[in-house]
Parts: sequence; C-alpha cells; structure tokens
Amino acid sequence: MKLQLEELKGVILPPMEAIESGAPWQFVMDFDGTLVSPKGKSFNLSVRAEVTSRLKAVVPVVVPVGSFQNAHLIVQDVMVSLAFGERFSKPKKLEGIREWYLVPGVGQVAVDFLGNRTQLVRYTIPVTTQ
Repeated sequence: MKLQLEELKGVILPPMEAIESGAPWQFVMDFDGTLVSPKGKSFNLSVRAEVTSRLKAVVPVVVPVGSFQNAHLIVQDVMVSLAFGERFSKPKKLEGIREWYLVPGVGQVAVDFLGNRTQLVRYTIPVTTQ
C-alpha cells in the first residue's frame, strides 16, 4: 500500500499549554494512494481520518522503558473512512477510541487503540553543552 497525504486540516498536537487547558482540538487528514492485491491487481484508495482529542487526566504510566508519574492521557475519538476505487461506492468506516500517553520532555510513551498497545522501549535525552 502506498499513501500520500493530500490535505491536513486542524492541529495534530497543539502546544502543551493548550492541551492542559482541557479544551478539545480536532484534525482531519486526507490521503490518496494505491493498494495492490495479493493477485497483483491495483486499486485506487482514499482514506480520511477525523480525530477529536482532549486531555482526560494526568496519570502515572508504566512502560518497558520505565515509570512516569506525569503522563498526559489524551483521549481521541477516531473515525477512519476507506474508499477503494470505483468498485466500492460506499466507504468502509472504522471508529474507535485511541488513548495516547504523552510525557513532557519525553514524548509519546504508549498508545492504546483497537485492543493493541504500542509502548516506548528506548529513548535518550540529548545532552546540551554550554
């Protein structure tokens, strides 16, 4: 599968002050591309992701790289539409809640979505010289 981002509307990740205000934010991403079947047939593919995010709480989280006491738990309502070429006139839809754990100074440490968890297993903090 090959996808290219055609348009982004909204903000994926606002500044931390905006996140901590508790106000929700939205973004929409449109992708176009090609999907090749196992038999080698190509289909045009359009994908739209609509996401509304909000800070749920500041919580502790444990991941393979360690424990963090100040993870910002971002809850995202995600709706993805997939349209496959001309054969399928009605887009397929996927909806779910994505929980994203964001630690200040580190970044994303865990994501839970559709029953799967992605976790941070390694990171380094750059050393600054003066």
